[in-house]
Amino acid sequence: MILKTNSWIHLTNRPSQPQLAPSHVANLRYSRGQSYPFNLPQCHYDGVVHSPISRSLTIALTLAFLVAACSDDSGHSSATSLSAPTETKRAGATSEFGIWPNDPTLLNGDAPALWTIEVVDVLPHDADSYTQGLELAGDVLVESRGRYGNSEIRLVDPTTGDIRVSAPLGDKEFGEGATVVDSTIIQLTWQEEVAYVWSLDDLTLLDQFSYIGEGWGLCAQSDRLVMSNGSSTLTFRDPTDFHPIDTIDVTLNGTPVPLLNELECVDGFVFANLFRSDQIVVIDPDTGKVVASVDASPLNAVIDRPSDNGAVLNGVARWTDDSLILGGKWWPEMAVVRLIAG
Repeated sequence: MILKTNSWIHLTNRPSQPQLAPSHVANLRYSRGQSYPFNLPQCHYDGVVHSPISRSLTIALTLAFLVAACSDDSGHSSATSLSAPTETKRAGATSEFGIWPNDPTLLNGDAPALWTIEVVDVLPHDADSYTQGLELAGDVLVESRGRYGNSEIRLVDPTTGDIRVSAPLGDKEFGEGATVVDSTIIQLTWQEEVAYVWSLDDLTLLDQFSYIGEGWGLCAQSDRLVMSNGSSTLTFRDPTDFHPIDTIDVTLNGTPVPLLNELECVDGFVFANLFRSDQIVVIDPDTGKVVASVDASPLNAVIDRPSDNGAVLNGVARWTDDSLILGGKWWPEMAVVRLIAG
């Protein structure tokens, strides 16, 4: 993995590297007592899904990067160390389709695209934060933090990681996904069946809604909210009173996709983290079909992820016209990434 110390990056071997067990159906157990059956060619260890193809690709790209970085213009070896990125890339789309690797109007749930990511930059993140939701609002990052006794909503400077303001939930409330609606933030709770409405300016509590069932992820489209509950079903809700409007089942090649977690609404589509996985799916919310699957495992070569099984990928936020922020639970950093065709 890549360990960053001050302004340098050092490569080290992973301690006690786990033995990979290839599987075409990952069967993951996790603290909420469910299983994860999902038909993608994958490997799994420590409860986290990884793609063998993407792992090989990551290793190859890392070696190529090292060779290039350790050579001068003449191609001879140099002793120059690798420096960590320091400037956030906030402009300059690399595709005529903005964030999309290809024309999004051609995305087809009957032939889902396979994408991966290119890491553009690394941003600081509070390693004590059990990230449940991320969303950019202007120059501030809205972050929902989970765990009983530690749940809160906070406004963060995304470039420095500084917390501008925060508001705690009750000790018996477990914070979940959150989204911005006009000048407010709506934040879910896991099993408490209540959603809080906060002022985007200063996190004053303005209102609360009740709902039935678990709350996991939440994002906002122009006229409705999209909510996940850990199953393969998305619920559409009215943003003014949170009442359910409709539901849709999410499928990949006709197979239900369970454990839909944190959500981000982007250009009419819905990005969804798959809990305890390095996979993100892109959903057409009108049909429920997955139109693209994103392998985010290249993050493992860049982010020094904690070894705790709970420290999983969780958090997708639109960063610029052509990039996303990806974060995780207890991660010391977040990554700015671009989607690329796999």
